[in-house]
Amino acid sequence: MLLTGCATPSVPTTPPGPRLVRCGDATVAVEGKGKDVARIVDALPAACARLDAAGLIPVGDVPLRIHDDVDAFVAATGQLVETLRAWSTVDGVDLLTPASWHRSDDVAQQRRVAHELCHVALFRRTRAGRPPPRALAEGICSVAAGQADERLPLEEVRRRAAAGEAIDFVDDSAFAYGVAHHVVEGIWRCRGPAGLLSAVDAMAGSVEVVVALGAPPLAFLDGCPESGAPPEALHSPP
Repeated sequence: MLLTGCATPSVPTTPPGPRLVRCGDATVAVEGKGKDVARIVDALPAACARLDAAGLIPVGDVPLRIHDDVDAFVAATGQLVETLRAWSTVDGVDLLTPASWHRSDDVAQQRRVAHELCHVALFRRTRAGRPPPRALAEGICSVAAGQADERLPLEEVRRRAAAGEAIDFVDDSAFAYGVAHHVVEGIWRCRGPAGLLSAVDAMAGSVEVVVALGAPPLAFLDGCPESGAPPEALHSPP
């Protein structure tokens, strides 16, 4: 008996293209694998709303790449710090899979995405000059992302800053991020978001930090330096 049949040629599968999400006037192109992409896409509207309120929507389109293992993340970023889960440059954002994050609930995802897109916005805003110092940049993005409850309490930060403890984002990140957040929160309340961004623009034009802010950054931990008024009575961060 002669057996005959039709052979169907195999067609190579093409990985799906990036998911495109509008973020103000920008488009975020999310690349990665199924569930991770879906979760970050779901987080983007709330993240972008936070950035819009802060005046920190990135200019231009933003690639956001999600890596499902550490080796891929390191290969893409060149970063070897074991605790690092995200890395942003002027060219976009790289994230390690949310499954690796300490917190990966919906709110944590929204905050992290907002924080990283904020860094892209700052890099692009200041690309013709110099970016703000890391402590200010981290503080700006922490405040814009609404991460106050993830930071050390203000009183502890005040006490440790008064004792002269070093701000070290590698060896003591909890204190460094706490200082950064509360300093910028103070600046935001005293100067308002527009005043804060004007100071960023001045720093990009080579104005010294103290001159751009009108006072040393740590002074904003205790209120508005020019008036002595408590910052709580002024502008409220998001």
